[in-house]
Amino acid sequence: MKKIVAALAVIVLLIGAYFGLRSEAPTGEWLIIGRDIDADILDIHRTLYDPSMHTIALLTDTLLTYDWNMNLIPLLAEDYEVTPFYIDFHLREDVRFHCGHPFNAEAVKYTIDRARDLPGSKHAASVQELGAEVKDDYWVRVHLEKEDRYVIQWFATTSSSIVCPQCAEEYGTDYGVTHVCGTGPFKFKEWTRDYRIVLEQNPEYTWGPAMYANRGPAQITGIMLDVIPEDVVRAAMLEAGDINFMMPPVTADDIARLDANLEIQLFRGPELAMDYIGFHTGGGRHGTYDPATKKWYDENGEELDISVRFVGDARIREAIAYAIDKEKLIELAEDNIGFPAYGPLTSRHWGYWSGVENYYQYNPEKARQLLAEAGYTGTKIKLLAMDRDRRVAEALFYQLREVGIDLDYEIVPFGHLEEAVRKREHQIYLLDWNWPYEDIIFWMFYPDRAPSPNRNWWDHENAESVIDRTFLFDDDEALEALCEAQQIIMEDVVWVPWRERETLHFVQADVKGYRLHPWPSWTWKMLDVAIEA
Repeated sequence: MKKIVAALAVIVLLIGAYFGLRSEAPTGEWLIIGRDIDADILDIHRTLYDPSMHTIALLTDTLLTYDWNMNLIPLLAEDYEVTPFYIDFHLREDVRFHCGHPFNAEAVKYTIDRARDLPGSKHAASVQELGAEVKDDYWVRVHLEKEDRYVIQWFATTSSSIVCPQCAEEYGTDYGVTHVCGTGPFKFKEWTRDYRIVLEQNPEYTWGPAMYANRGPAQITGIMLDVIPEDVVRAAMLEAGDINFMMPPVTADDIARLDANLEIQLFRGPELAMDYIGFHTGGGRHGTYDPATKKWYDENGEELDISVRFVGDARIREAIAYAIDKEKLIELAEDNIGFPAYGPLTSRHWGYWSGVENYYQYNPEKARQLLAEAGYTGTKIKLLAMDRDRRVAEALFYQLREVGIDLDYEIVPFGHLEEAVRKREHQIYLLDWNWPYEDIIFWMFYPDRAPSPNRNWWDHENAESVIDRTFLFDDDEALEALCEAQQIIMEDVVWVPWRERETLHFVQADVKGYRLHPWPSWTWKMLDVAIEA
């Protein structure tokens, strides 16, 4: 049946082409990437959305980047020095923005200041304790208010992409919408919303990172990022040659068929990313937690009534954790793509504590026991999930029903979910994160990060002091604190991590030189990619 649907999809697409439903691709060697959703905005300081970050990574550069083994290497910085008090960056002197203005120390300072000061900036928290000082045209000193072992790594993420000061000021709120200007290997050409973003080769680009055999310019004419929401249609278009690169999601049937196709290459590998089930724990700065009673109290010592949300009771959260068969969930909802997750870090992170694997192994009997102890009588518990997680929500409904929990799941846009979290109207939610280093624990669990990204409103009495120690420069001290933080989070059942994610990229055989990165689409430059005639 699946093959019939795929064949019909191809026919529909071919007919659509005759009637101009999809415009013809430009001539030349274009990499046409099919993905399920569009970017929201291409101004780095106004987004954290993966489809936007993927695109921005092709248009801009960072001071540093990650090589194939996740080691930091220079990009726009020629070299750098890290101390507990400051970071010195010595910059390349041969780089220009797409508009022709030179890249220099002032552009780096402007980018850091804008990330902090732009109203609504998504990256303000990352730079709020940083100060940039221009020492000369190609030397920037970044001052640190306190020890931070992770801040140097931020300068290798797309989040720190250098913005052209002149263009950002000239275009104002239209920057990232009608105009984008970076130093990357591709230049912004046009964007038709929910249809296609077109990027063309930057012929002046010669400063690509040393991890690539070709450091620039790119070997292809350009890149088109096409929005094709239906998985089956995206797969059919790849087989038909209408696109030559396909991003997930992809179904199990399509994986098997595409992998068997000699004209298609499969690139598959684990990501530094995770799917999790989050809870409204009932805490945050609106109460004091007593670990002995596992209850919250207001400033007068009166117990806060969070029972209406049920999951404010740690026993309910623990019961849900025991009720989830992660391997079955991955099989049913994600077509066996990915691996079971156990703690707040993935097993590939340096600071991963293997002790998390001893918590909450699938045990429905234990779940029922905890529900009885908590006095749960079967009242509905509400789950918020986006459309992409619909199958996960459905599978969870049946798994939790087995232990007597009536899960009421609602499919909502991300903005709706965030609003519910901000107003503390949520109970359980499904989300994911994608980040290469351990300060994700700070972002997701530090008390003053509520309501976002600490969407759990969690405030354990030791959380701040323990998480603060994870930033120390001394490896042993930081690792000890990371293990302690993971233990506290697990014991209070703040999350149920359930899947370490896996990347699958399908590429036509005539596309040569592509290599899958451990943190793929936040770092890609496509410099080695070529398309055979």
